[in-house]
Amino acid sequence: MNQADLSKLVSALRIAVKPKPRLFSCPEGPAGRLKKLRATVTALVKYERIELNYPRAEEAQGYAERLISDAIRNGDCHKHTMEMADYWLNEKQLVHKLFKVLVPRYQNYNSSFTRLVLGPKTYPGYFAGTAILELKGNPFPALQPETHNYHYWLHNVLLEEAKKEFRSAREDRNAGTTERGDRTKVMSSGITTDWSGLLKMKKSNFRLLLLLAFYGLFLILGAAIFSAIESPLEVAEVKNMRDRKNHFLRTHSCITDGRIVSRISNHH
Repeated sequence: MNQADLSKLVSALRIAVKPKPRLFSCPEGPAGRLKKLRATVTALVKYERIELNYPRAEEAQGYAERLISDAIRNGDCHKHTMEMADYWLNEKQLVHKLFKVLVPRYQNYNSSFTRLVLGPKTYPGYFAGTAILELKGNPFPALQPETHNYHYWLHNVLLEEAKKEFRSAREDRNAGTTERGDRTKVMSSGITTDWSGLLKMKKSNFRLLLLLAFYGLFLILGAAIFSAIESPLEVAEVKNMRDRKNHFLRTHSCITDGRIVSRISNHH
């Protein structure tokens, strides 16, 4: 029997199980502890994302992983698997969801089926120890934002080029100082190396200034285009407000422009 067939016979958890005990006690004893875990696994299968205390979420994650793994490996015709599903799921309609919805979703998964994320911290205050336990592939928005690559943004390109030019100039200066052997060679070759380093520094500064000028031109053009687009709308709004003000003053002859200004200043 090869390794692939052996992996189908053994149900192994795909999450890291910590060896230290969890602070998850219950006044009702072991029976009450199992009752809470069954309610948590049932809510996880039903809602696919729940928020609860971290020790309880971490404990229930292992049971949910084992239940889904057994359902994928054995199917709905296996007696022991059906008994376990009937025990852990308090709402019996969720047994159908386990085998008909979750099993096809996680059939080809190579990682864990659940995700445990720490809840937000309230400041000032203490950490409440909350966590979010969810099934992967749920229809809800992602809890953690996707990472984007900002390497090719214009200011990052400018900074990267400036760093390259600075490093190259520093290496040239270090090479010029280490290659000086004696005083005669310093007098003959030191001047040429200094002038070459100076020329390279001038070229690097010119390239940096050119890039900065291009970036400033880009910002100016963007501001001009934005102003050209928004200026007619702003002028129209100002004209509309003035017309409404004049109409109000004509309609209410008992109010003058000075009284309106004084009321506004007193209100502020």
